Amino acid sequence: MCDGHFSCRYSISAFSQLQKMGIRHPRPAPFIGNVLLFQKGFWEGANQILKMYGPISGYYMGRRPMVLLSDPEAVKQVLQKDFSNFTNRLKMNLVTKPMSDSLLCLRDQQWKRVRSVLTPSFSAARMKEMCPLIHQGCDVLLSNLQTFADSGESCNVQRSYACYTMDIVASVAFGTNVDSQKDPDHPMVQNSKKFLELFTPLKPLVLLTLAFPSIMVPIARRLPNRNRDKINDFFRKIMKDMMDQRDQQPSGERRRDFLQLLLDARTTASNVSVEHFDIVNQADLAAPVKEEPRKETTKTLSEDEILGQAFIFLIAGYETTSSLLAFTTYLLATHPESQERLLREVDEFSENHDGADYNTVHHLPYMDLVISESLRMYPPAFRCVPVCGVMRITPLTTGAARVLFPSLLWSTQVWILLFLRRMHYKDQLMLATHTLFAREAAADCTVMGCKIPAGTVLEIPIGCMQNDPRYWEEPERFRPERFTAEEKQKRHPFLYLPFGAGPRSCIGMRLAILEAKITLYRILRKFRFETCPHTQIPLQVTAVSTLRPKDGVYVRVVAR
Repeated sequence: MCDGHFSCRYSISAFSQLQKMGIRHPRPAPFIGNVLLFQKGFWEGANQILKMYGPISGYYMGRRPMVLLSDPEAVKQVLQKDFSNFTNRLKMNLVTKPMSDSLLCLRDQQWKRVRSVLTPSFSAARMKEMCPLIHQGCDVLLSNLQTFADSGESCNVQRSYACYTMDIVASVAFGTNVDSQKDPDHPMVQNSKKFLELFTPLKPLVLLTLAFPSIMVPIARRLPNRNRDKINDFFRKIMKDMMDQRDQQPSGERRRDFLQLLLDARTTASNVSVEHFDIVNQADLAAPVKEEPRKETTKTLSEDEILGQAFIFLIAGYETTSSLLAFTTYLLATHPESQERLLREVDEFSENHDGADYNTVHHLPYMDLVISESLRMYPPAFRCVPVCGVMRITPLTTGAARVLFPSLLWSTQVWILLFLRRMHYKDQLMLATHTLFAREAAADCTVMGCKIPAGTVLEIPIGCMQNDPRYWEEPERFRPERFTAEEKQKRHPFLYLPFGAGPRSCIGMRLAILEAKITLYRILRKFRFETCPHTQIPLQVTAVSTLRPKDGVYVRVVAR
C-alpha cells in the first residue's frame, strides 16, 4: 500500500510547476507528462496547445515543464531584449565530447568565448572564399540532374539535394572531396550518415530518462556506446590528419574552406563582443574586430572545439539545406507563374554578370523573395535540432526492469513495463530532448505577466508562428511578395525567424542563403521544374527532428 502510494505520488509530483507560474497547459500523464501529444510530430502538437491555451502556454516533457511562447513581443524579450537572462539553450545532459564543445551545446562564458572567436570566420569577406567550393558541388549536381532531364524520368530532388549538400559539407567542413551520388560507400559519406543517425532513433532509455531524470541520467552517462565512439574516432583521425597536412603547407597554398577558418581560429587573437553576435540582423557588420598581440603558445580553440563546430556544420548544413532546396523546388514546380518570373530574372542576371557569387547574388531580388517565402512556409529548423526523433520500443521483461532500475519500487517497475509495452503496440513515438529555439531563464523574471522562475525553459515554435493566420493572411498560400520591403514594414520583425534572432542566432545563416541562391541560379539556368504523376499534392511533411518532405519531392526536370 505504501509502495503504491509512493509511486503514484512521484508520478505526478512535478506537475504543479506550470500552474504556479500561471501558465495553462494540457493535463499531463503520470511519469511522462505530455509526450503523447507529439506522436505525429512537434508542429501539430504545439499548434494544438497554442490554439487551446493561448500564446503563452506549456506542457511537460517528462517531468520537465516547458513554456511555449508565440507572442512576437515576448519572443523579442527572450531572444534579444533580455538576452543576458536567456543566454543558454536547454542543457543536453547525455551529449558527450566533441559534440558537447559545439556552439549548440556550450553555455555561459564558454559559449561567449567560442562564439566571439568564430564570428569573424562567418563575415561577408570569408563567405566570398566559399563560393568556388559551392560551384564545384553544383557542377556535380547539374551533371546528376542532366541524367533525369535526358531520360524524362521523375526525379526525387530531395535525394539529389541530400547528396549535393553532403558533398558540400564534406568539402567545406572536412576538406574532403566526394561524390555521394556516385560513391555512396565512401567512408566520409557512410560515417557522416551514421553520425546523423545517432540523433534520430531513440531508445527506451530516453523515455525513462524523461520520467526518472535523477536516476537515469547518471546511468545513461555510464553506458558504453561503441558506435558513437567509433564514429568520433573516425572524424578525430580525419581532422588530425588534415590539421597536420595544412600546418605543413605554406599559408598561401592552404585550401580556403570552413575547416581552414577553424584552424586559423586556433591561434588568432581576433574577437568581437556579444552585442555584435547577431548575424541575422547584421549586427556583426559594424563589429570592431579586436586584434591582440599574437601568442603562438596560446590556443583559443581546442581540437575538440574545432571538431565540435565541424559536427554542427554537418548537422546544420546537410539536412536543413537540402530540405530548403527541396521545398523551394516543390513550390516552383507547383506554381509555374512564380517559376517563370524567376526564370526571367535568372536570364537577365546571366546577361549582365559573369556568374553568381557573394558580390552579385543580391541582384536576384525575386529569388530572395522566393527563398524567404519557402522558409516561412517550411522552416527546416522549425523547432528542433536533430537530437530527437522516432523511437521504436523493444518489449522489456520484468527481469530486465530489475537490472535497469534496481532502486525503483516493484510497482514502479511494473508501471514502466506496462507503459513500454503499450508504446511498443503503438510502434512509434516522437520525443524531443533539446530545442534550437529554446532558452533557459538564468534568473527569476516576468514574461507576459507570468512569473518565470530561474531554470525554466521557454520554447519558441517558429513553424507555428510563421503559419499563424492571425499574423499571415492565407498562410497556406505561396506568395513571395509577402517579403517585399513594404510588406515587411507592416508586421512585427519577430514573426519571421527561420534562423532565430539575437546574439544566439544562427551563425551560418549567410553561408546557407548563399549556397541556396548559387545552387538555384545554376540549376535554373539549365533546367525548369514541372509536376509529374509522382508529385505529391499537397506535400506531406514530417516534423520530427527537422522539417522535411515525408516521402521525397518528385518532379520532372526539363532542359531549357
